[in-house]
Amino acid sequence: MINKINSQHIKTQNQIKILKEKVGEINQSKNDNKLYEAALEFEAIFINQMLKSMKNTLNKENNLINGGQTEEIFEDMIYSERAKQIAKSKNFRLADVIYNQIKITNNLRK
Repeated sequence: MINKINSQHIKTQNQIKILKEKVGEINQSKNDNKLYEAALEFEAIFINQMLKSMKNTLNKENNLINGGQTEEIFEDMIYSERAKQIAKSKNFRLADVIYNQIKITNNLRK
């Protein structure tokens, strides 16, 4: 009788351990998703800065239409959205490099 109880107890403890590991994997997966989203946001910021630098090289004096401050505001919004689209397209791949580097760094700290 005692052996049967002990074996059931050990079996239950093993099942609990397996469930805790699965919960840990799910939490790690959620953290990985958040980390990748942050890497994508950083990539979008970087691309936006790059697009702004490229825009600054254009000669505005030869522009036929001068939209003034309103044009500048909308251009900034367009460049920002375009940067987000480029980052999400995964063609630039900077987010992947950032994500992998942070994962490696975090694993070394553990």
